[in-house]
Amino acid sequence: KQWYQAVVSTQSTGDKLDSQLTRATKGFLGGGGCEVDGETKRVSLSPILKWYSVDFGRSEVEMLKWLCKFIGHTEKGRLLQEMIDTKQYRVVWQSYDWGLNH
Repeated sequence: KQWYQAVVSTQSTGDKLDSQLTRATKGFLGGGGCEVDGETKRVSLSPILKWYSVDFGRSEVEMLKWLCKFIGHTEKGRLLQEMIDTKQYRVVWQSYDWGLNH
């Protein structure tokens, strides 16, 4: 995955850390970490978000709103926000590719 390579190949430093983390998060979510299907009202998320859910909100809807901060300017983000507003969504968890750890 491109987002993974970008994160591990970049040294994070103090004054650039926030922008580097934001860029990595957007890359992760845009690179398959968050998929939104408007027809089925399904939000498919990386299990990393589930494993560390306490960092992204206290509930499913809070997590989805957190995601919108990073993808809100995209069609995917607008669709997700609409699904949150209408409370018409179902979260499913993707399989994790353990091969990324090698």
